[in-house]
Amino acid sequence: MRRVSRWWRAILAAIAAACTDPSRPEPTANRTVRLEVEVLAPRTNETVVAGRALGIRVRGREPGGQLVGLGYVARRFSTMATIDSAVVRFGPVSDTTHGFTMLVPPGLPTNTQIDIYGLAFGPAASRSTSAPQAVIVLQCSPGAVWCR
Repeated sequence: MRRVSRWWRAILAAIAAACTDPSRPEPTANRTVRLEVEVLAPRTNETVVAGRALGIRVRGREPGGQLVGLGYVARRFSTMATIDSAVVRFGPVSDTTHGFTMLVPPGLPTNTQIDIYGLAFGPAASRSTSAPQAVIVLQCSPGAVWCR
């Protein structure tokens, strides 16, 4: 087996050093991810009419610019059954708000509570869930003035 001379070792070390990029940031797996998320609309105790569209706005923040997705999940309070959910993905940002539209199921009875949770996604599997905003469903009676 031949021994590599010091000269060749120096050349190989120089090549290896030239191939590294000192300006490259450290991998995101080693960074702390501080995801924050809140549901801006609807607000707690708002009423929604069964069978109509409900606007949902979710705001997410991550000070290091690693926020890569937002979404929501709507669950029926009494059974925790998922009524609707949606997610949108985008390039890394530090702060953004996104609007969603959900159709309130027409068969829900009056006084049903729907809890809406905001979702924020960061790199890899990092995620955060907001506190719920509870809305109350009203069922329109035929001829009711407020349902028109």
